[in-house]
Amino acid sequence: MSFDPSSSPSSSDAELPPGALGEAVRAAASGDVTVRAEETEEAWQQLQARLPREAGGVVGTITPHTGERRPRPRWWSYAAAAVLTVGAVGLWQRQSTARDVVSAPLGQRVAVTLPDGSTITLAAGSTASWVRGFRGGQRDITLEGEAYFEVVHDSTTPFLVRARDGVAQDVGTRFIVRAWPELTQLEVAVEEGVVALADSAAARTVPVAKRVQLRAGQRGRLGPDGAVAVLPVDSAAFSWLTGALAFTDVPAQEAVAVIGRWYGVQIAVAPALAERRLTARFVSQPLPQLLDALALSLGATVDRRGMQITLTP
Repeated sequence: MSFDPSSSPSSSDAELPPGALGEAVRAAASGDVTVRAEETEEAWQQLQARLPREAGGVVGTITPHTGERRPRPRWWSYAAAAVLTVGAVGLWQRQSTARDVVSAPLGQRVAVTLPDGSTITLAAGSTASWVRGFRGGQRDITLEGEAYFEVVHDSTTPFLVRARDGVAQDVGTRFIVRAWPELTQLEVAVEEGVVALADSAAARTVPVAKRVQLRAGQRGRLGPDGAVAVLPVDSAAFSWLTGALAFTDVPAQEAVAVIGRWYGVQIAVAPALAERRLTARFVSQPLPQLLDALALSLGATVDRRGMQITLTP
């Protein structure tokens, strides 16, 4: 599911600049896109050359859909948002000359092609970073949130994902890493191939062949003591990649955190509801309908004040 930007004017409604920058601006209205890291620098240079002097710098924002019409911005406003979000979904930050950073804003997901041809699809509210250009032979990703990885395997150069206190290493595969703050444990779900999972300390000393090996159809949970519990993959684990939100016996507090990031809102649950279990599947529902279904499932009432939503018994 992609966040519905229908309340924003489309790129066809404004005068757009020509060339590569114009293509980036047009992508701003098209939803999920795939971008390459090397495209970023050229876009920045073009934008800086085209921005009106009175702009006073570049500020990119993504406003959640509220159903209200907003004033039509000038084309350079679209350009600022397109470049800062690399096609309106991934926020590139030139953090330093050494690392690239990409973020999926609330209500959006973003797919990025890495320097080695591998891809990352970031869930809404997630951030990933890596050494620019994988220089020095480093294929080492730092993740906050959740992402799906399709890795181009290279036996001579390990592909590592570092999240919280764990390290997942590709052994030729497709997999998801979940490292949200509301989760008590890091989770890895394998769709294809093999992933070696260990905590950070073990990853420094234990050979990859001796770490816990997760295979297709398995998921691993990394406990605080470094032990990995191996479980079957929940069919809901990969649902967000196809535009659905699915939960199977998930605590309400965890589910509403995911829903909030997906719709760009803040949802709080009363303590009495936090541990109630939710099994549900939502596909492209408008937020009001989803909240009604959620309230019915949890036996809750909904208090909505703008972007702040509270569920109470």
